[in-house]
Amino acid sequence: MKEEDLVNDKFLQDALSRLETNYFQKRKYLEKIFDYDNYKNITQTIKQKNIKNLKSNTLALFENLKRKNIDVVYAQDSAEACNAILNILQKHNVKCVVKSKSLTTEEIHLNEFLKQNGIDAFETDLGEWLVQIANQPSTHMTAPAIHMSREKIQNLLNEKFGANLSNDLDELVQFSKNKIREYFNYTNVGIFGSNVVTKDGLFFIISNEGNVEHVILKDINICVIGIDKIVDNIEEALTIVDFLPKAATAQLSTSYVDCFEKPFGEFHVILLDNGRSKLSKNNEFSPILQCIRCGACQNACCVYTTVSGLAFRGDAYAGPIGVLLSYLTNYPDIGEFANYCLGCMACDSICSSKIPIQSLILKIKSKHPKNSLIKDKILDSLTNYSMLRFSITILSKLFKNQMKFNNKTLDEYFGFDFRVFPKPNKKSFDLIKTQKSNIGLFAGCAVNIFYDDLGNDCLSLAKKLNINISVIKQSACCGAACYYNGKQSQAVNSAKKVSTQIEQYDEVIFLDPHCQHMIERDYFELAGIDLNAALVDASSYFLKKIDKNKLKPLNKKITYHHPCHLLRGLKTSLILESFIKEIEPKFVNLNESDKCCGFAGSYSIMHKSISKKLVEKKVNNIVDTDAEIVITACPGCIMQIQGFIQNKGLNIKVMHFVSYLNEILGG
Repeated sequence: MKEEDLVNDKFLQDALSRLETNYFQKRKYLEKIFDYDNYKNITQTIKQKNIKNLKSNTLALFENLKRKNIDVVYAQDSAEACNAILNILQKHNVKCVVKSKSLTTEEIHLNEFLKQNGIDAFETDLGEWLVQIANQPSTHMTAPAIHMSREKIQNLLNEKFGANLSNDLDELVQFSKNKIREYFNYTNVGIFGSNVVTKDGLFFIISNEGNVEHVILKDINICVIGIDKIVDNIEEALTIVDFLPKAATAQLSTSYVDCFEKPFGEFHVILLDNGRSKLSKNNEFSPILQCIRCGACQNACCVYTTVSGLAFRGDAYAGPIGVLLSYLTNYPDIGEFANYCLGCMACDSICSSKIPIQSLILKIKSKHPKNSLIKDKILDSLTNYSMLRFSITILSKLFKNQMKFNNKTLDEYFGFDFRVFPKPNKKSFDLIKTQKSNIGLFAGCAVNIFYDDLGNDCLSLAKKLNINISVIKQSACCGAACYYNGKQSQAVNSAKKVSTQIEQYDEVIFLDPHCQHMIERDYFELAGIDLNAALVDASSYFLKKIDKNKLKPLNKKITYHHPCHLLRGLKTSLILESFIKEIEPKFVNLNESDKCCGFAGSYSIMHKSISKKLVEKKVNNIVDTDAEIVITACPGCIMQIQGFIQNKGLNIKVMHFVSYLNEILGG
């Protein structure tokens, strides 16, 4: 489905909102009782240890299962796994099977494979069953049918089974459960997965519906499990079993926990590799194997909670972790999938095993760039500031008041149908003459092109505080725009140019946290650049120099929006918000203040519908505060939020924290 259709689907938007709201409300209460960070650290340690020992763990489990007279197959890839299962079923002349808790079988497309070979596979978990009979993909790890409305389910069941059901929820659920129960009478074979298994051969399955308990009571049982789920001992397994429901569904505990060495009847185990062994030896991407399949990153992802797994997905997995798991399985359209990520890092913050999800997605993007002629030309100009400065001069003459083409096609392409960009500077801000200093100001592209007033506010504030700052005449963009769009060679080129300039200073301050975060986090890994200069965002830099006794509050209704890279990357945004709360008596909290505004540079052009929906939510929350002023600390956020506000004709001012400090410090 198209992004535009999904963001305009009222049911889907309501369903995703409920999923997100309910999950985080429940999680908020649990976080008061349990130390989630400690759980994450322990889980990460367990997973890292067992990834390192993946080969020996797999061999140990294989041998231990054999010793217990359990049939076990090590499957190198999905084809071997599917054929091994088919051989078992054909040996017993099986025509259908029941399944439960078998996410890994979606990775190998088992249902389709069995169907092609004349065997029906019936899902018995309600959500999985609904998407199966609708011939649709599962869209969430714990809520696979989140995209299906009650009316759609009603019509589906009536059409599929010739029923005459109303849209009463209890009636629909009971009918579905009764249908699912019928499948258990059709076969004596059950296929299931496992959340974790010890190398001694102790399997654990957690569930809320309990259907898996009926599946494992069949005469013939087949467990399909990825070798990344093998742990050393029962203590490690129980830690993961304990944490999973808290992470996945924000439950104190799951409804059912099944633990066994061998279920009733004949038992077969398929140990699935499918790229896991190879990945475990790759220091760069091995953290992917830390995933415990909780789906928390899907709940936190602003892209997923806008378009769901109907758009933001690969062939088996959806959302942020879906990108990484699809990379594991060599999904052919991984570049297209990865480019749905806008880089807000909410997934990093919530990940239950501390996988650096966004950084890994960036690396995948760099290997699979998504080309666009206009975007590529813009990115090329950012690596050559002479070209960019010439462009600024031309643009300033074309756009006298605001940046809008007044041409429907062009305005829609650049997203000017839902926002307005400010008029460009007459010349690049970084051409301003300043005295030499050991403190440099890296203004960044947004300030150089659009916000010379912000640059001047920064210099004015520095002067009031008797701080001598030298504006760095940039030779290139920091490289973030190129790197985040898969243009790795251009990003490296920019990094080398910029680092040479930065090293001329003892300290460098940044008005755009995106630039600083790119340089701090990515330069070394991207280009082997290790800087000696101290890097700091301008907002927190000046905040440390301010004498609070000399400040005069604006005494207006003010709220604050957290920029993603300042909040989750540089981790200084909360300090700014606390300061404003202390100074301004009329400060009002912004609902979802930590949610991305949807800008992310060229992302807002390539994925306009998502970008528009995110900024619309942001501004609606701002309007609900009745604030006169919104303070943030990122020029990109200002451009997106102020642009949408201006396009709507609202009388709300958006300002940078540095401009705010300059104003309340007075003359």
